Amino acid sequence: MKNEYIRIGVLVSLLYVGTLFLIAIIVATQQDQTWMDLNEWGDYFAGSLQILALGWFVATLVLQAKELSAQREELRLTRSEMKEAREVWSAQQAEQKRLAIATEEANKLAAKGQFFVQLPLLINSIETSVGGMIGDLRIVPEEELGGQKNPWRKLFSNVHRMSIENENPITSFLLIKEKIDAPGNPVFVEDDMNWVIELLVNKSPDFQIFRSALKHLIDEANAIRMGHLIPTEILECANMLNIANAPE
Repeated sequence: MKNEYIRIGVLVSLLYVGTLFLIAIIVATQQDQTWMDLNEWGDYFAGSLQILALGWFVATLVLQAKELSAQREELRLTRSEMKEAREVWSAQQAEQKRLAIATEEANKLAAKGQFFVQLPLLINSIETSVGGMIGDLRIVPEEELGGQKNPWRKLFSNVHRMSIENENPITSFLLIKEKIDAPGNPVFVEDDMNWVIELLVNKSPDFQIFRSALKHLIDEANAIRMGHLIPTEILECANMLNIANAPE
């Protein structure tokens, strides 16, 4: 558009200058040669060209005004586009956040569903391994317990019998700690439970299965905040073995 205005201006200027010369030629041919001297001709062209210069000056101002107006319009459109881009970006961020929350919730539901499936299997694995541990305690060699009349032999035998009768090996296993911690107990001391655990580590292959299954159960429950579903006796076992993050 600007180049178009310049071409028109040049064309008008040429026509104007041509008209000036045409007028000068016509006047020169109709009058005496002394009618206008060189100074007068100079004044004639100078005055006429001043009008042309003024026209160019005004045209320049008009073009600059149009350019400024176009720049302001372009700036306004740019701002409008930036605003729309920000709105689109904000909408995308909100959608991504919503999808992230929905994905997280779906993962939590899936984890809870998986936990509900694994829970009875893990509990069964713990109970089975505890039953094996109790059986291993009952057959510890006599010399390692101090003879047939040693209180440990009697305690382990009673616990084994109870685990068979009650079909709840975990409760029976906790009876060992209960007997050790009993008030006024003249036979066992508080540190004896650590000795029992050390004995299991050395004598019972089921102890590592028991500990691994117990820790896995605690970790899975904590991850989805479902510790309240773990049976109390299993939580007591976790606390007894100092398994980290066991729910209270």
